[in-house]
Amino acid sequence: MRSLWLLVLLVAGTACGGKAVTTDPAALPDQSENATVATDAATTIPAVSTAPTSTVADPTAVEADTPAYDVFLAAVADTLDGTRFEGAPFEDPEVFAATGLLFCERMAQGEAGEQVVVEFLSELAGGDATLADGDQLVLTGALMGAATETLCPRAAG
Repeated sequence: MRSLWLLVLLVAGTACGGKAVTTDPAALPDQSENATVATDAATTIPAVSTAPTSTVADPTAVEADTPAYDVFLAAVADTLDGTRFEGAPFEDPEVFAATGLLFCERMAQGEAGEQVVVEFLSELAGGDATLADGDQLVLTGALMGAATETLCPRAAG
């Protein structure tokens, strides 16, 4: 399990540290209703409750025009290029933001980042985090890395 966590941390570091991220809307991928996204129809991201339990991570408080939100989505989307999740952050940004904020909230409440990651991977992989495939590891690392860099840097520290 430790090697799984190290792999996710490596991916998370790449999510925000390995590539330049911009808040310039012109540099972000097309977010219009007519934008096409190549996704696997059978692939889903676990549902996230948007009911806030604290003020640390209120997913309903995230607005599409905030810089942290834009940077978070851009970092996740950039990291997911080449995976079956490519384009998904801009297809359903509220789910991605709520997931990142949920990670933040759980860490702010004292849960270890490792536990948050393992539980999310378990959901993605049908109950067993060790069965997660490469794309699921990249997705989880991208979400954790981008969340801790943009949405809640204090929760991760």
